[in-house]
Amino acid sequence: MNTQSNRLPILQGQITDLHRDVLDHTATAAEKALAAGAALVEAKALCGHGAWGVFLADAGIPERTAQRYMQLHRAGMKSATVADLGGIAASERFIAEHRPKHGLPWRPDAAAQAWLNIRAGEENTIQGWLAFGAALNEARDLCGSDTEFEKWIVDNGLRGVGKRKVTREERTAAMWAAREPEQFDTARAEFERGRMQ
Repeated sequence: MNTQSNRLPILQGQITDLHRDVLDHTATAAEKALAAGAALVEAKALCGHGAWGVFLADAGIPERTAQRYMQLHRAGMKSATVADLGGIAASERFIAEHRPKHGLPWRPDAAAQAWLNIRAGEENTIQGWLAFGAALNEARDLCGSDTEFEKWIVDNGLRGVGKRKVTREERTAAMWAAREPEQFDTARAEFERGRMQ
C-alpha cells in the first residue's frame, strides 16, 4: 500500500508533463498548418495555369493536404482555437459543421455583392468582374469538387438575377482574370492595341 501511494505522485508528474507536451505539440502543429495554409494560398495565386499540381508534387504535399491547410487559413482560424478544438481534423469538422445550409461561410457575400455591382451598372467595368472572379476563386478553392462549387453558385443565387444571367464562360473568364492579373493585363493591352489599329 505504501509503495502505491509513493508511486501516485510520480505518475501525476509524468501525466502532467505528457499532457503539457501534447498541448504544446498540438499548438505547434496548428501554427505550422496555418502558416502552411497562408503560404499555399499565396503560392497558388502565383502559380501559372496548370502549374499548381506540379508545384505541390515538387513540394511533396498531396493536394488534399494543401486544401485542408488552405481551408484552415481561409476560415480565419487561430492556432489556439485549432489546439482548443483538438487539432486540425477536429477543426475541419468544426468548420464543416458550422457551414450555413446555403453556401460556404467564407465570404459568399463578396461574390453576391460583386454580382450585384455588375448588375447595377458595373457590367462593363473591369473592377466589377475582377471582384466577382476573385470571390468565385476563393469559393472554388474551398469547395471539394466542381459539383460542390456549382451547387454553391446556385444556392447563393450567383447564376444571375432577372433576365441577365452570368454564363459559365463569363464566370470562367472572371475567375481567370482575377487569378492571373498579369496575363489578363497583357491580354487587355493587346486587345486595346488591336482596336486602335
